[in-house]
Amino acid sequence: MKKTLLILIFLSFISNSCEKNNSVINEKKKIETLELNTKSSENKVLIDSFRVLKDSVIIPEFAIKINLSEKAKAKLKKDKESTIVQAYFSGIPKDTLDSDYQKWGETNIGQHRIELWNSKIAHFKNVKISKKALEDLSDTNFEVLINVFSGRHSTTSNILDCGILQASIDKVKGKTHLINGKLLFGE
Repeated sequence: MKKTLLILIFLSFISNSCEKNNSVINEKKKIETLELNTKSSENKVLIDSFRVLKDSVIIPEFAIKINLSEKAKAKLKKDKESTIVQAYFSGIPKDTLDSDYQKWGETNIGQHRIELWNSKIAHFKNVKISKKALEDLSDTNFEVLINVFSGRHSTTSNILDCGILQASIDKVKGKTHLINGKLLFGE
């Protein structure tokens, strides 16, 4: 009986300490998110859009649907070629003396590439960028640039001529965007 009572007390103690640890961890996550989103009063657009994980940030999800011409689809299939959907993320830094900003008018904060073989929809989810890079921007509503090209497995040159998507993350997030394409030559 005494052993059973001691075991129950011990299990209760462990359970309570685990709940307290989870509570502390959840509170830390809230504080990190709050700190990231309230650095500037102008950055209210994306308050609930980012998830902070230690030194990185998961950006809001979005998808890109590729609509290729019949000739382009046939060529990719015949050549056993993939389609690459490349995302670049950039913004205006707080430090306007930054060398990238001086050269390009913005600074790169990350990129992500998805290679498609059979599917024509690229789902950008759980994409991480540096928390520090995001905090160094004058506005967290950074720009997303999407380029689409062939995977260059059968040839060293790109064979696709596709449109682009260039918009701020608040316009891109939570949506599926269409990009049309055709063969670079022969159409």
